[in-house]
Amino acid sequence: RVDELPTVPGESELGLGSPVEIDEVEVPWEIVVPAELGEPDAVYYRPDPPGGMVSLLYGTEQAPQAIFTQFQATVDDVVVKKLATVTRVEKVLVDGEPGLWLSGAPHVFLYLDRTGNVREETVRLAGNVLLWERGSLTLRLEADVSRAEALAIARSATAR
Repeated sequence: RVDELPTVPGESELGLGSPVEIDEVEVPWEIVVPAELGEPDAVYYRPDPPGGMVSLLYGTEQAPQAIFTQFQATVDDVVVKKLATVTRVEKVLVDGEPGLWLSGAPHVFLYLDRTGNVREETVRLAGNVLLWERGSLTLRLEADVSRAEALAIARSATAR
């Protein structure tokens, strides 16, 4: 369990969607929560991409510590678009599933949603990002943590 995450500078508007209660979110999958981070401070839902997107916020919108996002897409076909040459992209495995560790400069990534359409997502926090696949879900962790810490958090993620 992480004792305390550092606050990470974020965009002025995180664009996470509407606040909801975790037990009231209606999506076609079981919500996944990383045990290493504990219960989120807030939960958000947005209907786009198809199937919806659920984001668990740790900290506050004004002082975010981590964002854990889930939506139906695949990492296999993810295309990472660098916005600066110092962004580092590494392939990783999380419990045998493919993923990407994105560190360094700000970046965006493109992915295929569950209907096969290409979509773009920006990084909301000025930390590192771990993207990985679990079944039909793509999971994304944004936080100011090391690759090893992010992988430990990812491995602790279980369905509620």
